[in-house]
Amino acid sequence: MSENAMEIMKSTDLAQLALTLINIGADAQEARIRANEEPKVVMAYGRQHLFRDGKLTLIDEPEPVREYYPDVFRPFTLDGLVDWLKADTDKFFTPDHPAALVVVESPTQVSVYSEIHGEKKERIKYASCRYDAPDIMLNRFVDAEMLAVNIQTCFIQDEYRDTVLRIVNNMREEQSMQTSDDGISQRVNIKTGVTEIDSTIFKNPAWLCPMRTFTEVMQPASSFVVRFKEGKQAALFEADGGKWKTEAVQTIADYLKEALKGLNMVVIG
Repeated sequence: MSENAMEIMKSTDLAQLALTLINIGADAQEARIRANEEPKVVMAYGRQHLFRDGKLTLIDEPEPVREYYPDVFRPFTLDGLVDWLKADTDKFFTPDHPAALVVVESPTQVSVYSEIHGEKKERIKYASCRYDAPDIMLNRFVDAEMLAVNIQTCFIQDEYRDTVLRIVNNMREEQSMQTSDDGISQRVNIKTGVTEIDSTIFKNPAWLCPMRTFTEVMQPASSFVVRFKEGKQAALFEADGGKWKTEAVQTIADYLKEALKGLNMVVIG
């Protein structure tokens, strides 16, 4: 027993002592109640909560400070993108930074991204290069003259292209055309009056190279089913199941890996 308590007992009768102890207990109880009523910040389920009146309330986390980034750089060609990456005028790709990602997203799209950073774990898109592909007439019957022009302007010249083009060019309004086929090959007879001017057996598929990806790389060849019908109509139907897209993406990735060799970036195709 402390000296202070002994003094209290000596100078106070038992009734007074009992009253004093009761008051001390009441004060302690009141202090405990106040402690429970006062709001406190506690951790629960890995998040901060406010504890008040016996209840937990989730505390909304403050919005992260907004970071400002430059506009996306948009070169017109792959070579323009390579030149910009090599110049690195903004010092985005120096060796002291994590490697940037050069992603071949499709046969017509290449983008450059930063490393993950910030509270939201975001990547900055530094650059985006897109190939503006021409309108290629595929998978539908069209006027033969229109298709002939499209083949000459949007396909790489080779033996298959020239064969298809020769037949399409020989179809004229004033001529009649008869076709017979077994599903794989077509015999095309083109006549003027009673005189036959062309008789060709054309076997499918035809391997053609439309201009469907960046001009800096080789255009992928793919198979097409070529069909002709009366009324000066012809069509090219895609027959490779989209395999050309995979080949184009790989070709672009190989081109960029060679062009960007030694720089602080990773090319993904």
